[in-house]
Amino acid sequence: MKHKKKLTHAQFAIGNKTLRDTARTDSWLKQNGLNAAVFTEVCSEVLIAQKKVHELLKLYPKLFSPEQLEQLKKFEERLSNKKKRKKIKPTSAYPILNICIKISRQAYRNEMLAKQKIQQLRNKQ
Repeated sequence: MKHKKKLTHAQFAIGNKTLRDTARTDSWLKQNGLNAAVFTEVCSEVLIAQKKVHELLKLYPKLFSPEQLEQLKKFEERLSNKKKRKKIKPTSAYPILNICIKISRQAYRNEMLAKQKIQQLRNKQ
């Protein structure tokens, strides 16, 4: 009869903490538009592009043109497909990052114009 190897209290606590931390990390990654399973398969540029796309689509969905949205959807489809994801090169993230920079600048300009209008209205009073 085989004896099961019993864990000490410390080993059990470490195992539980590891499971909790992993669940929290996966949850945070998901909230930020990232998939924990993808980290080992994709380069950092693609991960940065994925995070930026998720962030900007959440904050400024109306600033994207239909063509840009189509390009972003194709990018996300390639990331969601395991075979296509393995073939993604860092250069495929650059056009996506360019779109993100363009939208960020446009959002910044819009915010500055809004602040100027508010300041003008305050000065008139």
